[in-house]
Amino acid sequence: MKPLGQGRRLVKNGLSGILGSGVGGLIQFATLFMIIRALPVEDFGHFSNLLSFGLIVQYIADFGLSSVLVKELSARPTEELALRGKAQGLVWLISGVLLVGSSVTIFCLYPTWVLRGQALLMTFMGVAFFQCAGYTAVVRAREDMEWNAYGHVVHKLVLMGGVVLSIHLAGGVWGIAGAHALAGLVLLFFYVAVVCRRYGLVSATWDPSYWVHLFRRSLPLGSGLFVRQFAWQVDIFLLTALTTPYIVGLFSAPYRIFAACLLLAQVLAIPIFPMLSRLSAAGDRAGFERVYQRSIKFLLLFGVPAAALGWCFSSLIVNRMLGSAYAETTDVFRLLSLIFPLIFAGALFPFVFAALDRQLTFVLISLVGLALRVGVAAALVPTVGFIGACYGVLISETVVIGLWMEALRRQGLRVEVGRLIIGVIGGLVAMIGVMQLAGVGQSWLQSCGGIAAASGVLLAWLWWGRILDADERDGIRKIMQRVLRRGRKPEPGALQP
Repeated sequence: MKPLGQGRRLVKNGLSGILGSGVGGLIQFATLFMIIRALPVEDFGHFSNLLSFGLIVQYIADFGLSSVLVKELSARPTEELALRGKAQGLVWLISGVLLVGSSVTIFCLYPTWVLRGQALLMTFMGVAFFQCAGYTAVVRAREDMEWNAYGHVVHKLVLMGGVVLSIHLAGGVWGIAGAHALAGLVLLFFYVAVVCRRYGLVSATWDPSYWVHLFRRSLPLGSGLFVRQFAWQVDIFLLTALTTPYIVGLFSAPYRIFAACLLLAQVLAIPIFPMLSRLSAAGDRAGFERVYQRSIKFLLLFGVPAAALGWCFSSLIVNRMLGSAYAETTDVFRLLSLIFPLIFAGALFPFVFAALDRQLTFVLISLVGLALRVGVAAALVPTVGFIGACYGVLISETVVIGLWMEALRRQGLRVEVGRLIIGVIGGLVAMIGVMQLAGVGQSWLQSCGGIAAASGVLLAWLWWGRILDADERDGIRKIMQRVLRRGRKPEPGALQP
């Protein structure tokens, strides 16, 4: 079969990511809504804290190792089997050490045996995710991103099934935590089967010198990724320390919805990493800059409709889907919806800096963002409540992405920042204005009509507002012409092929 070119690979992988993240995301959100409605607010606050702990375990275990492994496998495809065996040995070693270390931490951190047992279940989830990352690195390096999409959907389906069963059996936090651990194990078995059947079975090998090599390369990137991922959990830990489990539960309901979008953003950004790695290794600076420019524009603009929908439907989502117990979090949902473009765009930068071997810059800027986030939240939460954490998120994410862009500009990678800002803000204001004028949320007809009209206004703004450059408009025009030609029916009497 003829290999796909660079552009077609990017489109194929991007579409796989969009479809997988779309279907998996819908299942994930439905599952999250079920958990929120099934648990009392205070119990959901406890569960949110446990979930943050499990995710931190995963972040500590990975620490950039999977991304570095993708880069290694992409650059040295002839040594794939040997590299996989060495990496697998390291993954098993880290998993064992982490289980022991997490058990000790749980015993010291949580005061009751109930919380300790539930935290241990979430630790199993984190370790299973880390094991999965070793296998998905192979899929990502091969650019067979559709299997990432399949795995994403499989995991969400199993998690939903486990949560439904837990709710039916009145399992409470124990049942929800068990469902997360089970879904992680099923996902691990899925990726083991896929990778071994498609790319060959390997055995774990002992190679400390290669492990040191991986650690040296992953440490700068892993530090930045850990800081970024920890930043999305620190708000929960901070509120736990400053407020009560009830307040944590209130804030966590809308906050977890937006935090879940981080995974969707990563699914969209991951297909770009192998291509950036190859362009960087080949010294193709112009090609690297072109992919970076197109990707950052796509991801920012992809978040505009989500932000507008979140803003306009915040009251409906909170009251109808979260329940009346969370009615006072409408402002939290509305404010956090504005961060959608930043969530999607922010997922790209770890891979750009990793491909350029500029991970230290990424780490330092990420630390600035974390400090700013904690500082703003700690200063505002005691006076304005959990809404102060929202301001911390918005301010820190905006500053961090601006600093990343500036750092890349100094490396010679330029984007038209002014055009991007105008495109995002203009598109967002236009969509919100049109939907509010249409009265979305009052009836199905008004909502559908308002969304359709707002989407048309956004497309017109991107096209005639010159947010899309000439090459992008020309590419879209050619695609539309091909679609119209294929859909055109043959004239009567015309010869059929």
